[in-house]
Amino acid sequence: MGVLCLLPYIQELGIDRLIEESEYPETKTIPKLNALLSLVALKLSNVRRYTADDLWCMDRGLGLFAGLNVLPKAAWYTSYSHRFTRNTNLNFLKSLAQIWSEKGFLSDTANLDFTSIPYWGEDDSHLENNWSGTRRKAMKSLLAILAHAPESGIITYGDSSVRHQNKERVVLEFLDFYKEAGGEELKYLVFDSKFTTYQNLANLDDAGIKFLTIRRRGKNIVARINAIPDSEKRKVRVPAGDGQKRLLTKPFGILDCRFWIENKPLSFKQGKIPNPKSKI
Repeated sequence: MGVLCLLPYIQELGIDRLIEESEYPETKTIPKLNALLSLVALKLSNVRRYTADDLWCMDRGLGLFAGLNVLPKAAWYTSYSHRFTRNTNLNFLKSLAQIWSEKGFLSDTANLDFTSIPYWGEDDSHLENNWSGTRRKAMKSLLAILAHAPESGIITYGDSSVRHQNKERVVLEFLDFYKEAGGEELKYLVFDSKFTTYQNLANLDDAGIKFLTIRRRGKNIVARINAIPDSEKRKVRVPAGDGQKRLLTKPFGILDCRFWIENKPLSFKQGKIPNPKSKI
């Protein structure tokens, strides 16, 4: 089975040792290494509805991946995952980040984004409405943050306990995590609009971290950028995820802006990006 190909990498990177030294719970029947590998095996199996069809738990290949004869039943996964704590996950992510850093998988740039995890249960009174991009609507769900290393593609950080009242602080929480994990000095952050507040942008500026984000196109901003003479604009090439570069065929205008936050000036550049055209 394809999942077995992952085992040599787990051993080579020392992730198996990391799991055994972690704070995750275990029992006499299923040690923590086998328990965590059971979770990974079920994720890699790409089974969408675990409880609707449990034939996957009789798959001996998945059981072999986890060091068991077969995977545990669905009820075990529910009870086991409920024993996790946020600190346990956070400490494990920090240890993983140290491995990624030692292997050169991390850079000085990180992408941050919110994602919603749909909830299909009956009682959703404890959940908030969050926008789901895949379903193009707001729905009762868990709000999570993911941090992504753009060059290696590794997800370095995650938190599924984000609420509306504290979501603007998650960028600073991620910076604290990154520093404690001992990663390379972070210099650039990329995130979506409405990700945080202007005050936190000022805090990023104080920390010497540059950021790239999307701002709502107000008519005054667009008008000021359109008023820039073409002679002062230039064409740029933007690297894409597929390794190619997209040529912005129309001149690209940059507007220098400054505003004040608690008597402190914050300078930044704003640009209106035209529709890109592929250029090989």
